[in-house]
Amino acid sequence: MFSSLVDGCFSPCVDDFSSKALSGRETGCLSRCVQKSMAATARMSERFQENNAAMSAQQQQPR
Repeated sequence: MFSSLVDGCFSPCVDDFSSKALSGRETGCLSRCVQKSMAATARMSERFQENNAAMSAQQQQPR
């Protein structure tokens, strides 16, 4: 997960390597990107759990 965050957020946000410190724009971009990625991961996890519960309930029903 960490690797995908680095790949997905670093390249689009950091494009100036003239300084070893991140600029304010880069820091903000990285922060927003990581927050969006974490929120998306959390939502996908919730949906996965919901689908698993529904499938499990469906299999428990007598036929």
